[in-house]
Amino acid sequence: SYSNKVYAGINVGSGGKVIVQLDMNNKTIAFAMNGKNYGTAFSNITTTTPLRPCVLLYHQNDSVRLISNEST
Repeated sequence: SYSNKVYAGINVGSGGKVIVQLDMNNKTIAFAMNGKNYGTAFSNITTTTPLRPCVLLYHQNDSVRLISNEST
């Protein structure tokens, strides 16, 4: 369920960094942007359906690089 925190409207900016933390044990998804932790955005996520990353870009030359940092 969505935790009712506002994430939209934050300008990450050129060279900005967004961290998405998927915690399958606690069934949560949390975000940090440019070093600021915004906490848990989603809780009680389903673990029976595959999860896929999705990024929305606004401008023609916008780009994104996905980096996996798997932990065991």
